[in-house]
Amino acid sequence: MLFAGLNLHGKWGISSEDVIIVKKLLIFGNEQQEPPPIIFLPTVAHDTRENPSLTRIYIAKYSSALDYLAVSRPFSFSLEEVLAMAKRLREKFPETKIVASMAPSKLSELKALSSNFSNLVDAYEVDLGLMGLLHQYPRSFQAYAVDMLEEFVSIAPKTVLAKVTPNIPFSRDLLELLVETGINGVIFSPHPIYTIGRDLFRLHSPLLSIVYASLWAGLIAGLEVSTAFISDRAPTLLTEHDIENAYDLLLYDTALVFKTEIVPSNKIGPLPLKWTNIAPGMVPAVDIEKEPFCQHVCPLQAFKQENSTMLHTSIVTANKNCDNCGLCLSLCETARLIRELSPEE
Repeated sequence: MLFAGLNLHGKWGISSEDVIIVKKLLIFGNEQQEPPPIIFLPTVAHDTRENPSLTRIYIAKYSSALDYLAVSRPFSFSLEEVLAMAKRLREKFPETKIVASMAPSKLSELKALSSNFSNLVDAYEVDLGLMGLLHQYPRSFQAYAVDMLEEFVSIAPKTVLAKVTPNIPFSRDLLELLVETGINGVIFSPHPIYTIGRDLFRLHSPLLSIVYASLWAGLIAGLEVSTAFISDRAPTLLTEHDIENAYDLLLYDTALVFKTEIVPSNKIGPLPLKWTNIAPGMVPAVDIEKEPFCQHVCPLQAFKQENSTMLHTSIVTANKNCDNCGLCLSLCETARLIRELSPEE
């Protein structure tokens, strides 16, 4: 299929709001399935907030793959990490289209960020939602964004996409102005972001996904531009009659975590007020006797017994695969952070 001038071998991909799936793909591949036709890299900005010690996903509620509330951390990865991802993805999945996602404050930053990716990507995504959230503008944000996109499109050597989110006021008029800039496509994200201090929290929910897919489907009717929607319902849960099919391309992030990982039902907790800091030397540990599913909940298989340190018969510590994502800490009631001591200590 053709999306925004890009030839894709399927109608799905990974969104730039993913904090789990791409890292898993780089380690384990796609479990003998076809690789994603398109992968959007995690969004980067000059005003970076990444911190490798902070967790980046939290499950506030989970009843089923159609009823959950997940929270992810924008800017979980540095520019250097994302560039390394792009290089490895290009080597591992040569047929997959790769998109750099950016949230600049001004045109000069957008030029500088995009130049970092040069031949590593096939297209650029400008995240207007994060851009408007991070930066203060002396005039209308919408007018500023439209002017910046128009200038960038005129000089960009690759496909340019704009991403909109619930954090910016959106209308058919704004959509038409965006299309007039010459962009090749619009990405619609149903994930609102809330802030506490400098911490950012992005909400993922199938209910929000359905609501926004329906609201925005009316706006895109008759639009002469490619459209994509980030769905919180996994591909296997969608039918040909679902509203998501109004869009040319469907992107996924947390929906694929719940499709592929073992997640307990009836989990409910409060929304996070801050991200957990995993200090150097600390590792997650779970009790697999009290919660057997916890041995399999890690996307990177960090609790495989043969690779983990057993403190006693049932407590397993995370192995070197652990990258501090935080999924186990929010899903497993027995999960704790512990410090492993060497014999010398």
